[in-house]
Amino acid sequence: MHSPAGLPPNPLTPPHPLTPRLLVVLVGTAAAAVRSAVADLRLAAEENPTVAEMLAAVTAGTALIEDLVQRGPATPIWHPLSSSGRACGSPVWSC
Repeated sequence: MHSPAGLPPNPLTPPHPLTPRLLVVLVGTAAAAVRSAVADLRLAAEENPTVAEMLAAVTAGTALIEDLVQRGPATPIWHPLSSSGRACGSPVWSC
């Protein structure tokens, strides 16, 4: 990772702009159940003020393991845990 003015890399800078910083990978979840799982995760996050504060500062998303394996992390497979509700990925992570 490149840093300006010879400074050491910032450990908080995402190594790859196409993926979220906090990843929740769903294993054993049917594709039809993803919306429900994401809604449940969002609700749990909203109910915990510490988690809600963290999600306001850190990009977080969830994806099916099958999508990660078959399509790769740089495709729009990420479902944000923020309130925007749209899948994220290529060309830029922007949830």
